[in-house]
Amino acid sequence: MKKIEIIFQALLFFLPIVSLCGCSGESNDETWDEMPEKISSFLIQYFPGECQSFDKLSNGEYVAKMKNSVTVIFNSECQWISVDGNGGTISSYFLYDCLNEKLYNYIDGLGMLDNVYKAFIDKGIYYVELLDTDIEYDSMTGTITET
Repeated sequence: MKKIEIIFQALLFFLPIVSLCGCSGESNDETWDEMPEKISSFLIQYFPGECQSFDKLSNGEYVAKMKNSVTVIFNSECQWISVDGNGGTISSYFLYDCLNEKLYNYIDGLGMLDNVYKAFIDKGIYYVELLDTDIEYDSMTGTITET
């Protein structure tokens, strides 16, 4: 319970700062103006900073590359399907909010929340890449597998 209180207090402190920072750089304001609101809100909330590039792919997916940070792929409904830390780790704030609770608690139990480098979801299966282990979580069966 104490952990949740700490996370909540951190959110109350950082959310106003994040909203002020935004995620648009001077060089690409036009791109951000064309970005779906759901995507820009997601990026501002979880990966604030300057966007290096944003593209809509022919299959309807969107790709946002944050400067010196993550690359996020969204499906045509503007929901994240992949977050790649590009050699860096992914925010535990994102992990807490966007991964299934059972999967998040499993990674937390391993003491590896600060060692997640990539997360993606495909057909209800979450895949998480850690420093030296990959974890798969099937949301239909609730099973977790390490490889």
